[in-house]
Parts: sequence; C-alpha cells; structure tokens
Amino acid sequence: MEEEMNVRILLFILMVFLGLTPLSAAEGEEKVESLKEERTKILLYGIDSQVSDLIDSLKTEKDTSYSDTLKEILISSANAKLKVKILDFFSETNYTNAYKEAAKLLGMYEDTEEEVVLSLIRYLKSYQDNDVLDLLIELADHERDSIAIAAIGALGKSKDTERAGKRLLELFEDDEVATLRKQNILLAFGELRYEPARETLIEIISDPDEDKAMRWYACDALGKIANRDDIPVIKKLLSDKDEILKSYAVSALSRYEGDEIDQILITSLRESSPKIRISATKTLGERKVK
Repeated sequence: MEEEMNVRILLFILMVFLGLTPLSAAEGEEKVESLKEERTKILLYGIDSQVSDLIDSLKTEKDTSYSDTLKEILISSANAKLKVKILDFFSETNYTNAYKEAAKLLGMYEDTEEEVVLSLIRYLKSYQDNDVLDLLIELADHERDSIAIAAIGALGKSKDTERAGKRLLELFEDDEVATLRKQNILLAFGELRYEPARETLIEIISDPDEDKAMRWYACDALGKIANRDDIPVIKKLLSDKDEILKSYAVSALSRYEGDEIDQILITSLRESSPKIRISATKTLGERKVK
C-alpha cells in the first residue's frame, strides 16, 4: 500500500513537471514578444524621455536589435540630447549601418549643436571615406576648441596618413594655432606614425625651454613612429631634469628592440623617480627581459 502511494506521488510530480515545463516556455516566449512590442511602440510613438530611458536599458543589456529603428530616430529627431545618446550608443556597440546618415549630419555642422557635432566625430572616426576626411580636415581648424580638438584626434585615426598628416603639420606650423591644439596634434602624429613630422618632433624635445607638455607628447609621438635613427635623441632625454619627460623617454624607447634598449630599461629600474621605475617595470614585464 505504501509502495503504491509512493508511485502515485512520483507520477503526480512527474505529470506536474511535464505539464508545467512547456507552459513556462510558452509564457516566456509571450513575455519576450510582449516586451519587444512594448519597446517598439516606445521607439515609434513614445516621447523623447521614454526613448532616452529605453536606450539606457538597451545599453545595459547590450541589446542592438533596435539599432535600425534608432537610426531613423537619429535622422528625424530635433532633440540634440537624444541624438547624442543614440550616437554614443552606436559608438559603444560598434553599429556600422548609420555611417552614411551620420556623415550627412556632420556635413551640416554649421547648423548643428556642438554636442551633436562632437558625438558625430566620435562615431565617424573609425569610418573615414574621402567625404568624412574632408570634413574632419575642415573641422580641425574650427573656431571652437572642443570641435577642433575632437577633429584632430579623429584625424589621428585616419587610414589616409598622408592627407591627414599633411594637414595636421600645416596647422602645427601655424603660429596662430593655440598650444592646446598643438599638443593634440603631436599626439595625432604618433597615432598616425607620421614620418614627415619627425624633424619637428626632434626640434621640440631637444628644446629645454619648450612647453613641458609639448615635449612629453612629442617624445611619445617619436617613440610611436619608431624610426631607429631617433634612438640617440630619445636617449638624451634620460638625463633631463624633467622626471615626467624621462618617463616618456623610457616608454618611447620600449618600442624599439635590441639588447642596448633592454639594458637601458633595466638601468632605469634604479632611478629615484617612481614614475620612471614604474614605466620601466611595466615595459620590462611586457618584453619579458631576463
């Protein structure tokens, strides 16, 4: 009798389990579809604040399934903050299907809010056809520092090293261009590995009266260009009074191979400056020098 009762209990449990499992799956699918419908309605008919909140949720969930719809909103919306949020979402999720629309919007930069222009530049920096490159070259001399500096940084990512580098060098040699912009141009030279800038970079780091940050960034750029003819110039910086510049020199030298460089880095471990020791330690760890 007891065995029969146990069997019945087991059968009941099994039947409940088998009965509920398909139902739970179906309910789950319905909930997913319901959520999709709700979110689609928000994107199509919701107010800007609702769309903005939804983008935050999509960002958290890393959900890119609504990106095509967001692209349409980007084109049609007059809300600058919403445009920025959409563009930043596209940048973070590597959504590539809005490049043409974004390039068209950037072409109207004169009539576009500054915050939107900055987001457009951030989004388009990895997509630079000739039209976008033309716009970035133009914007690199914009009256607003924020826009000019963003464009300069984007030019540093250009695949057309010659055109981008040439324009940046022209700007750098212009006495009327502010120091802050020139500092960013130096960083862009390094990103581009722009060889024609080497003479200018060497002149800057060799001048002890030059602006400190200019020397730091010129050293960084020279190291990224990594022409072995520049090793002696960078080595001289190891005896400079500026401890930060010396740490930049150590980092720059780390981009070269050779026993001599390894020995310089090992010697730098005995420097009194923590910045230099940290830079050398990090570099040696990456190189795995024994």
